[in-house]
Amino acid sequence: MFIFRFTLIVAVALTTSTLVAARDAFAQEAGVVQIARYRVSIKGIDPFVVDSISGIGYDVEGAAKGQPLPFRSKIREIKMTRQFNENTSLHRWLQLTKSGQIDPKDGEISLETKGGKSLVRFKLRAAWCTSWVIRVPDLSERGLVRETITLKVQDFALDY
Repeated sequence: MFIFRFTLIVAVALTTSTLVAARDAFAQEAGVVQIARYRVSIKGIDPFVVDSISGIGYDVEGAAKGQPLPFRSKIREIKMTRQFNENTSLHRWLQLTKSGQIDPKDGEISLETKGGKSLVRFKLRAAWCTSWVIRVPDLSERGLVRETITLKVQDFALDY
């Protein structure tokens, strides 16, 4: 029984790594560029890398409902999640917002390849923090402390 479990674990590990290698090779052959990281740069704050980003975009109000022009666009909030670290300039900025001193800053989010090449940048105008949540895992999970930062932006633009 021990030999069977060991063989099964090794087979699953080899199969998983083989699948990942095949996926990467297929993506490269198909011309699909895989994003390796998201780099965030905000004026006056040390650049940092996040694991996930969601919410970059906007919703058009008025025209989508069949109303005549003029219509307006509503910029969505941007959520970024990363492993907690001691980026003190970021945390000072977050504390200012918490105390009611909203200090909008320009910045950018860059989607980069494994080689560090920037694929696309989202230029942010007048961003400020609307939420900061820290997730401390249960000690039995042995996980990492994670933080989620939510930004509201006045406007953004794509830069290729």
